[in-house]
Amino acid sequence: MLPFTQDKKKEGLFSIALPLFSWWIPIMGPIITGFLIGLNLDRKKALKFSIIDSIIGSLVTTSIYYLLKEFGVISNLFLVAVIIFNVLGSILCISVSLFISRNMTRTIVTNNRLEADFYVKSLDEIEEKLKNYLDPAQCTPPKYGLSENKIEIMRKCGNMSLNYEVTEDSPNLYKVHLVIST
Repeated sequence: MLPFTQDKKKEGLFSIALPLFSWWIPIMGPIITGFLIGLNLDRKKALKFSIIDSIIGSLVTTSIYYLLKEFGVISNLFLVAVIIFNVLGSILCISVSLFISRNMTRTIVTNNRLEADFYVKSLDEIEEKLKNYLDPAQCTPPKYGLSENKIEIMRKCGNMSLNYEVTEDSPNLYKVHLVIST
C-alpha cells in the first residue's frame, strides 16, 4: 500500500515525489502515476491529486527541457514534443486515476469486521455488489436511517450485522461504505 493514509504530510510529499520519478517516461509515466493515485484514493481525492501531480510533472519536465533548449542541447521541435506529451500525459493521468478509483473496491478485513468502499451507478447495483460478500436473500429486510446527505441501511444476516451508508458523489454516482461485523 502506498503512503496515502490519514497523514497529510505523507500525502503531500508523495504527491510531489511521484511525478518527479515517473513523469520522465512519456505517456507511460503519467499512466503509472494515475494508476497509483486511483488505487489509493477515493474519487474526489484522486481527481485532486492527479491534477496536482500533472501540474508538478509537466512544469518540472517542461522547465528542464526548456533549460536544455536554451543551452543548445535540444531543438525547438523537441520542446514542442515535450509539451504535447505533457498535455497528453496530464489527460491520461487524470482519466486513469478517476477510472481506477471509480471501479475499485477497497476492502479492509480484521478479525471480526470487514469494511469496503465502492461506487455504484444505481441503488439496485448495491445488491449485486453485496453478493460478493454474502447472500442478501438470507438477510432481514433493510431498516433505513436518513440524514441530510446519506442513507444508512442496517440488516441482519444470520450472526452478522450488515451496515452500509450511501452518499451521492455526483449525479448518478453513489459512494457506498459497507461494514460487515459479527
